[in-house]
Amino acid sequence: MGDSANLIISKLLPGNNKIIIRTKGFDPLDKVIPIAGITFTLDQLEFHNFRYVSQEHYSSIITGKTDSNPFVLATQFPSSVRDMSHITTKSTPSSGTIVIKYWPVDLYAKEFGDNLEENIAKGYLLNDIAMWIKTGKVIVVPPESKIDFDKKTISYGGIERSFYQYVTGDAEKPKLPPIMINGDTPFEYKYRENFMGVIPKKLNNVYLIGYTRPMTGGVANISEMQSIFTHKLITQPNFLRDIRYNLEERIDNYNKHYYGSTPPGKTDHSVYYGFYTDDIARLMGIDFKPKECTKMKDLVFYYAFPNNAFKYRLRGEYAVEGIDKVVEKINKQYKDFMAIFAYVLTSNTRNMGEDRSDWLKQQKRAFFNDMRPKDAYNSFVEKYFKAFRKVKNLNQVEDIFDEEWNQLVKIAGKTRDEVIKETEDLGTPKWSEEIHAAADLVRSLAVNDLGAISDQSIEKFHEHFKLLASMKDPQEYDMPYLKTAQFVEV
Repeated sequence: MGDSANLIISKLLPGNNKIIIRTKGFDPLDKVIPIAGITFTLDQLEFHNFRYVSQEHYSSIITGKTDSNPFVLATQFPSSVRDMSHITTKSTPSSGTIVIKYWPVDLYAKEFGDNLEENIAKGYLLNDIAMWIKTGKVIVVPPESKIDFDKKTISYGGIERSFYQYVTGDAEKPKLPPIMINGDTPFEYKYRENFMGVIPKKLNNVYLIGYTRPMTGGVANISEMQSIFTHKLITQPNFLRDIRYNLEERIDNYNKHYYGSTPPGKTDHSVYYGFYTDDIARLMGIDFKPKECTKMKDLVFYYAFPNNAFKYRLRGEYAVEGIDKVVEKINKQYKDFMAIFAYVLTSNTRNMGEDRSDWLKQQKRAFFNDMRPKDAYNSFVEKYFKAFRKVKNLNQVEDIFDEEWNQLVKIAGKTRDEVIKETEDLGTPKWSEEIHAAADLVRSLAVNDLGAISDQSIEKFHEHFKLLASMKDPQEYDMPYLKTAQFVEV
């Protein structure tokens, strides 16, 4: 289940349709997230390059994991959780993952609530799947829930419920024109048989741009990096030779890194955009390297500033005049990403595992799928539905009492009711205070030489120094698919 299915649900609910999701689980993520007084879009807070310091550390904090946190969707509604235990990749997130990006109801109301009808007409729809599940407008049932297609019923919790329409989905497919290999064999696009999704191992002088898609956001960044990559392949024969010389080996190593032992699937084209753009940049030799950082602000830029395409257009053969102004504008909007850098530093003061997980629970609002902020927006949802009906010219919708549905909702919410029954709010102002304090400290040292960080006079920084040293000279910076084989011209 992805964004398209979620959009369909959002369009059906204002008509008082009741939705049952029968699924092996899905991955919903807030599209916008407030952190330290700044609202970040999902794809701009991923601090992609920290994976080079420690993939394990990166994995433990990138989604703000809140195992056993009673206030998040996954804990309250376990049927919504997708089992990812079969994934054996060296990368977290792995490629091939589909996620749902939704507007959390409170931030949607803040952004669009004053002119609902106008914004709905423009296509800005409320698609908070977590809110729909929380309020019982949607229920999630396990995939083994029995369906009788002849009777058009689904059974769950001992109740056999009639349904009007059964909808199943599939993954998107590339819309390629017919391509023949050597004029006689049809070419079939399989993502894992193409290096970076661009260079098919079965075709020469054919490059495929736009068929790699982002997991969370950043499609334009992917396409731009693919475009300059292709330009270099076409215009620099030696570069093309080096890439193609061990092409199949590169493809194999890339697949091992990002897919592990998972079999090829329909969603292999979904990648984490900031990993992808940096891989392309490193292949082309236009990437930034942490060893080049001389001041604290350089280190913040390298790790906290997202790997947008224009990050690699600041210098080198594909530099574009004026990009520094774009970077300056983005930095101003997100306050130099200091809060993100501070979050990474502060996480290091907690041990990996339970200690760090407990620390993450102290957030007043979990990064993703926190149900607490939604409590105050039930009336807003009704206001939104009314506006939607008016804009879409829906007939008057009656709210009919449905005891059977209410029983299904009660069964689906049983775990939620149990985990929050006697639980106090775990959030604490201390968590935000720590992030603010670390951000202020980093900001005060922004123009300082990194060599001065170990000075005994900067006592407050000592707890972060070990991590900073690792960030300056990361160990996990070697990926075989980026290597050029020794080329011997005979």
